[in-house]
Amino acid sequence: MRTMASLTISAVLMAAFAATPASANVHAGTVAADKGDFPAALSAWSASAKSGDAEAQYKLGLLLISGKAGKADIASGMNWLRRAALSGHPQAANALGMIYYSGAASSVKQDRARAYRAFEMAANKGHVGAQFSLGVMLMNGDGIAKDQGLALDWLIKAANQNHVPAQYKLGNFYATGSGDQKSPEQALSWYLKAATNGFVAAQLAVAKMKMNGEGSPINLPEAITWYRWAADGGNAEAQYALGLFDYLGAAKERDSVQAIKWFELAAKGGNRNAQYNLGKIYSAGDGVPADMFEAYKWFYLATSSAHDEARYYLASLAAKMSQEAIASATAAALAWSEANRPSVRKPST
Repeated sequence: MRTMASLTISAVLMAAFAATPASANVHAGTVAADKGDFPAALSAWSASAKSGDAEAQYKLGLLLISGKAGKADIASGMNWLRRAALSGHPQAANALGMIYYSGAASSVKQDRARAYRAFEMAANKGHVGAQFSLGVMLMNGDGIAKDQGLALDWLIKAANQNHVPAQYKLGNFYATGSGDQKSPEQALSWYLKAATNGFVAAQLAVAKMKMNGEGSPINLPEAITWYRWAADGGNAEAQYALGLFDYLGAAKERDSVQAIKWFELAAKGGNRNAQYNLGKIYSAGDGVPADMFEAYKWFYLATSSAHDEARYYLASLAAKMSQEAIASATAAALAWSEANRPSVRKPST
């Protein structure tokens, strides 16, 4: 999920270089930046910034902070961002908020209170990302006193502008709230908006609610459809659920072969229950030839993820296998684990 902390200066800088209605100098600077000629962009934006052009001040500020045109000048860059923000430039105010929120610039200390004020400036100008940030900060009491009512106001404003993380956040709020704050119907409504916009976690949430009859009557075919969307988006829990449906024959005729395919995908995503069920399938020869080696490998992997039942089955298999076979299956499990180790992802932009 995209969070405020993941929004880096580089990401904002890329957005700043996007073509926007601007003066000739601002446009010339943007064209130069698109070509990678940052010194030329610096020259063009500096001229317009000094003349009071807020868009140029915004772009210049981010460029100076990034150091793409030479040595980074954080103090000067922050000054230009402030000038642009005070001139009513919402993107500049939001950029200041992100920098203060995370301490993203090397010489700028994290300051949640200043971040809140900057986000507020941007949000009042209609900046949807800032509206979301304010909602999250108010909901969590992060740099500002908790204010659930105001948090909901900002989140709803962002969500109504199709801000997908805000839609998902509202779904979570109404799904997990207590008393009058809990509303499965509203939770499902917001989850559906985010899910329709391709938000995988929301697709999983909709699938669970449809399956359990929360917010609407139980609808297994719709639940499976949403599980499929989430699974296609790489969600291991959804992949495991689809495997379980096939394994148990919950929605159609039992299909162990198809279950194995889903379980293997989920296992690669780190789902220990999928690894455990693969061990059971190969141990019993359920839809595939019995294979103690494969069974041991999968039980070993599930046990490594603290699956208690897998530990029992692993010990039972070990009593029937030679030391050489156990060593070979263990090596295979470790090799599989290394080959399928999740890669370290860069922050999303």
